Amino acid sequence: PACLAAWLLRIPIELWEVNPTPGKTMLFLSRFSSSMYVCFEQTKHSFKGKTTVAPYPIRSDLRQAAVPYHNPIFSKNRLTIFVQGGSQGSQGINTLIEQMIQKYPDLATKIQIIHQAGKRDINWVESTYFQNQWKSEVYDFIDDIASVYARSDYVICRAGATSLAELSALKKACLLIPYPFAAHGHQELNARSLEKKNAARVLLDWKLDGQQLSKEIKWAFNHPRELEEMRKNIVQFSHPYAAKAIVDQLI
Repeated sequence: PACLAAWLLRIPIELWEVNPTPGKTMLFLSRFSSSMYVCFEQTKHSFKGKTTVAPYPIRSDLRQAAVPYHNPIFSKNRLTIFVQGGSQGSQGINTLIEQMIQKYPDLATKIQIIHQAGKRDINWVESTYFQNQWKSEVYDFIDDIASVYARSDYVICRAGATSLAELSALKKACLLIPYPFAAHGHQELNARSLEKKNAARVLLDWKLDGQQLSKEIKWAFNHPRELEEMRKNIVQFSHPYAAKAIVDQLI
């Protein structure tokens, strides 16, 4: 409605598509726009007319060095894993973590987990960690995500555009589990673009269970050099001044 109202009032419209494959709404609205901004080079062919590749902006506080909070129950000798499934949490990822915790208790001596579980699942997720005596912090939502990233050695998350922008800006080694029901499979396309550059590891949701996830975490624990290589490679996807670039182009 905002775009159509602007078109009727002859106010210029600029659109920005964050995913590799645009949806029907964006394709329709592109007919009325002055120009298009896209995050991926391959997206340009979907639109006719002026199209500019513009990376995904992230909040300025994430670009600044965060001071990590020290949790006294956490050990410096363990791998700290940050598990998150977006602002609402991911029931699928939460369930995978539950399977891993219950079936592979040996991992409890090697890792510690910061887990953003979402409001819906936080109670049973927190209870699972407690009953199995795992070192963990569980949240429904995280406001100060910069400090959590700063404390994390390895991140397990979905592959939305926001997550990838944050991971690349903060040089984080990661395991991406693309949301299987994303339109046009865009999250898997997002993840594969990093995987090709050895900047992330990718496991598909429908192929994944607690056993496979435990193998992945054991791999991460036993391969610190490979994690460091991933951190170096993911930087190429970082665009810390993307917002300025877009605004400069608009002006």
